[in-house]
Amino acid sequence: MYKSGHRVGLYKHVFPPNLEHPTLALVGFIHSGGSVMPQAEMQVRWVARVFKGLKQLPSNQSMIKAVEKDTKDIEKNYVVSKSTPLQVDFVSYMDDIAGEIGVRPSLLWLLFTDYLLFKRVLWGPVTAYQYRLTGPGKWEGAREAIITQFDRVYQPLKTRKVPEKEPSLSGLLMKLSLAVLAVGGAVYYAIQMLYPTFTHRQSK
Repeated sequence: MYKSGHRVGLYKHVFPPNLEHPTLALVGFIHSGGSVMPQAEMQVRWVARVFKGLKQLPSNQSMIKAVEKDTKDIEKNYVVSKSTPLQVDFVSYMDDIAGEIGVRPSLLWLLFTDYLLFKRVLWGPVTAYQYRLTGPGKWEGAREAIITQFDRVYQPLKTRKVPEKEPSLSGLLMKLSLAVLAVGGAVYYAIQMLYPTFTHRQSK
């Protein structure tokens, strides 16, 4: 295996750059702040197209140069060691592999054609649905899934409505008593601070 610093030198963390033919790919060999499953899915979609001959990889030399540049970027942005050599930025990596497949959504196109979807894609969570809007593997339900993804997050939290208790008379009286004591104490403290001489003479 080709090595680059602490990491195994894989082109975009997937393909060994020194093979004669692209017949081997490593999937899920990354670490980021997001879930590995959508990233692995994106890698698999790319690998499948390469294996089927629908997508060509660059030359071995170009891939090795890309690996070296990628290694420098990783070392610049992350604390890299033998135990953590595989760091990537979740959003950037997903967009990068999506570009290789041809499924990266065009925000400019969405801005002029579907403003609601544009807002959800730009400011909402980055989920795998975004990469099913267009291109190979397009899914007709992707738009609806993006628009309603927060509804599915909130739904489990709304399965049981807890009735609110009516405040009891004893509870109200207790709160009122504490409030009166607090106000009385504050007034007494203020008088002691403002008129210390008067209160001292009164006590004599």
